[in-house]
Amino acid sequence: MFEFIKQGLDAFVNLKPKESMEDKKTEIGSQQFISQDVMFILLIIFVILLLVFVLGKYCWNNYLVDAVPGIQPLTSITQFVAIWFVAQTLFTK
Repeated sequence: MFEFIKQGLDAFVNLKPKESMEDKKTEIGSQQFISQDVMFILLIIFVILLLVFVLGKYCWNNYLVDAVPGIQPLTSITQFVAIWFVAQTLFTK
């Protein structure tokens, strides 16, 4: 049963042996650079976080300020990033 699941996952993900993973890395001399896949993933993560921060600031200034008395508008995205970081630190497991 587990072999059937493994075969299905291998076919879906198209896993390759460890030797082929070395082919994705480019080497110049003794330096080893990050593969293009990793750079693409990091770029996507950066873009998603940037969108979250911009939309968060927009929602804060346009909805939360009006709905909750005593809340001041944010003047920059870095203020929202700081609030997000504190909330993640305090309220995550």
